Amino acid sequence: MNRCKNCVMPDTRPGIQFNEEGICYPCLNAEKKRNINWKTRQDVLRNLCDRYRRNDGRYDCIIPMSGGKVARPGASGASGASGASGALGACSAASG
Repeated sequence: MNRCKNCVMPDTRPGIQFNEEGICYPCLNAEKKRNINWKTRQDVLRNLCDRYRRNDGRYDCIIPMSGGKVARPGASGASGASGASGALGACSAASG
């Protein structure tokens, strides 16, 4: 049995894959997220919304956001029949 060199996840987990150094892809993705400049990304999104923002107080746009999947069937949360949870964010002229 092979295991991730970082988190020791076994290769018996369905769909798990390792890179050439023996690190699983969930660990690699977690590392990528640690290196993202979230402030810069927020500024880019805010500037994009500002370009299209209305000035009459009505909603400008609705942005769907995924909450991922519910960990187990029947778990509480805002999930539909498919088990996916989510939310809607709204940009309005009054937001800042």
